[in-house]
Amino acid sequence: MTTRRHIEGVLLAAGKSTRSGGINKLLTPLIGKPMIRHVIEAMAKSQFHSLTIILGHEAENIANLCDGTAFRQIHNTNYDQGMGASIACALKARQDHITDMMIVLGDMPLITATILDQLLASHLKTNLPDKTITIPIAGGRQGNPVIWGSDFFSALSDLHGDQGGKTLIKDNAEAINVLAIEHPAVLIDADTPNALAEIEDMMMTHQATQL
Repeated sequence: MTTRRHIEGVLLAAGKSTRSGGINKLLTPLIGKPMIRHVIEAMAKSQFHSLTIILGHEAENIANLCDGTAFRQIHNTNYDQGMGASIACALKARQDHITDMMIVLGDMPLITATILDQLLASHLKTNLPDKTITIPIAGGRQGNPVIWGSDFFSALSDLHGDQGGKTLIKDNAEAINVLAIEHPAVLIDADTPNALAEIEDMMMTHQATQL
């Protein structure tokens, strides 16, 4: 990775899991460890220049799962306002030397360090990373996580409510750098108890091939 750029990995872990039947899905055990710990470990093994986690609901319990990693911890006092507020919080708390930012969702435990590194490498190979949005695609569908060049930082810092970056992606089609990753990790998130059960079954039966 070039030393002229500084890509930060931002893990969104502030939400209240309102669609998960009253449980905090990020703390739900999956094959022996809390779901978000799988994501934390994948990010810690990847080639990011720095790492940040956005905390909110049950912040202390989730922060404890970052022990032994280099995650900088940022508390979003407006976490109950939704994902957009957490993304804006991350942008407002960013350090000046950060040139690109990957937004990683805490409820995608099938993500691996290899997938993250493939996205990082693809983004850095573009002619103008500052003006680029790098997105994984699988089965013709856009997935997550997404890397944002610095030209989009201002717009991201203005997000609010439960909106993520979908509108920005739609409005900036010319900036999209697509990377095909034919793996369910970039599409499957754990929004419901049924999805949690499906993900754990995939892990236990080794249907989710580790890249």
